[in-house]
Amino acid sequence: MNLLVTRPLEDQEQTLSALKELGLTGLSAPVMVVKRVAGSLPVQPWQGVIVTSRNSLRLLSEQELAPLKGLALFCVGRKTADFARGIGFDNVKHVQGRIAGLADVILHSCQPQARPFLYLSGVHRTGFLEAELAASGFVCHLEAVYETCAVEHFSAEVKDAVQQGFIDGVLLYSARTTEIFMDLIDRDGLRDFAKGLRYYCLSQAVADPIAARGYSFVVAQSPNERSLLASAQNDHNYLR
Repeated sequence: MNLLVTRPLEDQEQTLSALKELGLTGLSAPVMVVKRVAGSLPVQPWQGVIVTSRNSLRLLSEQELAPLKGLALFCVGRKTADFARGIGFDNVKHVQGRIAGLADVILHSCQPQARPFLYLSGVHRTGFLEAELAASGFVCHLEAVYETCAVEHFSAEVKDAVQQGFIDGVLLYSARTTEIFMDLIDRDGLRDFAKGLRYYCLSQAVADPIAARGYSFVVAQSPNERSLLASAQNDHNYLR
């Protein structure tokens, strides 16, 4: 099975390697590029740091990271946690899959009357983690440090592979990824070819734009990449 991997270029290697281990073939087809947002981080005493993506840490300079490494870091995903530890964070707590679970971890392990949290995020976010924390008395400073920008077109290699029938399916990780992918399909004149592909989606929300077009899709059992790749390997639709 040949799959398009739509993740940003910085995250492609791990997915392509994981696909190879499963006996699947991946073709790099990033639909977004990650860019640092201009500006500097506020300097003040923090209770801890919150991140939901490695990009929140990966794009910071060592000078920016240094005063944060001694703080508790709360994040989503094991790979983000591993990355944080790899660059020097010792006190890392993480949840798998959903941002909603992160609020519970913070509520049960931190005190609202203590110092505020620094929430490093992207410009485009899902969920309202800071609102949940505020409802329980926590102060959370939201700081957008990166932006994911849509590419204008697929590469010539990707377009040729789709047109020649070499692609069986597409890995989709977020609702925004799906929307951009569909826009690129239309822009590059690939709509007729896209109808015959199978779309492997991290969640039902990711699959909704696919369903609206009547395309075939599979939803992962859990909202993480391991489950997503298993759904592609087994071609099993857990939620439909």
